[in-house]
Amino acid sequence: MYYQPDLFTKALALLAFVVAFYALAARERKTPYLTNSLYATAFWVFFAAVLLMISQFIDQSHTSTARVLTIGAKTLLISGAFYVTYGIWRVHNRHVNFRDDNLIKNLGFVRSFRSLWRQMFPKSSYEYNAPSLFPEITSAASKLLTNGSANQPLSRLNMIEDDGFSKSVVYQRASLSVSDQGLIALAKHVLSLGWGVQYTTCIRHPIEFVTKLKRALEVGDLKPQLTDLLGQVAVIDGFTPHFGFTDSIHAERARELKRLGVLYIKSSSSYAGVHTATAKAFNKFKKLHKAKKLSRKPTLVIYEGAYALVALESIEQYYIFLRHVLPSERMWGGMLTFFIEPTLSDEAAELLHTYADVMIDGTEHSSPV
Repeated sequence: MYYQPDLFTKALALLAFVVAFYALAARERKTPYLTNSLYATAFWVFFAAVLLMISQFIDQSHTSTARVLTIGAKTLLISGAFYVTYGIWRVHNRHVNFRDDNLIKNLGFVRSFRSLWRQMFPKSSYEYNAPSLFPEITSAASKLLTNGSANQPLSRLNMIEDDGFSKSVVYQRASLSVSDQGLIALAKHVLSLGWGVQYTTCIRHPIEFVTKLKRALEVGDLKPQLTDLLGQVAVIDGFTPHFGFTDSIHAERARELKRLGVLYIKSSSSYAGVHTATAKAFNKFKKLHKAKKLSRKPTLVIYEGAYALVALESIEQYYIFLRHVLPSERMWGGMLTFFIEPTLSDEAAELLHTYADVMIDGTEHSSPV
């Protein structure tokens, strides 16, 4: 069979292309999803090569079997080529658009057409009609101050001025047990006001935070509304896809969250994946509110431990994440955003200082920016 060596050449050429392309794309940045794609492509090629070698050995004695194996090898190689094409398209979407979904919708010409369509046929939009955060922020700060010294750092919220944009608070170098005390109290208070809570964590399973919040809601006169209040909570699990590995307990805890009525979304692995998951949470809230003919509600948005993903990706990806998320959420309005970073480099802390309305250092007394 003269075409079989040629098939080997094509298989090796495909693998060489993928290795060269991913080496170029991953230069100067750690990108685990690129490495994982390389493994998968290598499996496609090697399995095709194995089938082809077997077909060559048995070609003289079992011609029909050899033909079937050869067809199988070609099918695997073609499937691998399609997989590589999809992978490159997805990497492009991550690097250019910082998204891990909507591959077609995020194409440049599609986005241009959608923008032109919105200009030609404008209509009222849920996302662009941002609700005011005030005077609820001032009220929350006063309430937290009266609830004890543990929440005193968050009383700095009453120093924020209302300019119509979203507001951001950075809580750095504090243990989770310390940051939880203030955030649980704040989340409980804003839920009682009808706000939503969107919680994204990369350093623990979100069941821990939700369990503490549930216990807090069960204390006092909010217990009868527990189910409805938890329905206003969305959690984005950035821990499991990055650090959960094969432990089955994480999937079981995710099912527990869903049984509580909490909106649970697991991100894909990358900063772009976490960003995409947060957008999905916003859109699901949008769908629920529009179904009930409700306008957009203020939201307490929490990002916890995003810096931990630097262990898997480059620090530059973290900077891109910050430089996109904080200014963009500020423009969308209606959000009180918290960045919780128990561990943080000095350079990353300086970048967070740039955007924060309030900066709280867990190693010192709280101080306004």
